Amino acid sequence: MNDEELQQIRSQTELQFKLMLYKRPEFPFLQSMGTKHLIQEFNSTEQIYIGTLHLWWTNEQDNALYYSVNHAGQKVKGTWKTEWFNSIQEGRDLMTMIQKDSIVDTMKLIKIATQYMMEVHAKREVAEILEKEGSILWN
Repeated sequence: MNDEELQQIRSQTELQFKLMLYKRPEFPFLQSMGTKHLIQEFNSTEQIYIGTLHLWWTNEQDNALYYSVNHAGQKVKGTWKTEWFNSIQEGRDLMTMIQKDSIVDTMKLIKIATQYMMEVHAKREVAEILEKEGSILWN
């Protein structure tokens, strides 16, 4: 695959990825929730590495972007920019750097979420057992 074909594939992949993101209900609020970097690796069906796409939020104002279709709405207060990495390691190094620079401890969040899910699962199991015992007739 030559450079021109790769750039064409990347352009189409980026467009499809952005369209998928735009359809998600939480997308307009990601930067407000602290998610300012999105990183995704892409491979083709033949397991050929296409690249790692990095989207990041910047507060630069783009006067051509509007919230409403009729251009009468508020202007967007920032924009998502993109870049492609040519190697898997470059993308993963960026992920590591972003995680280290974050004020949020991701491992603690994962631990808390896991504990919560285990509690929910245990409560559900107890409720199912009590429901089954309630339907058994004891003589």
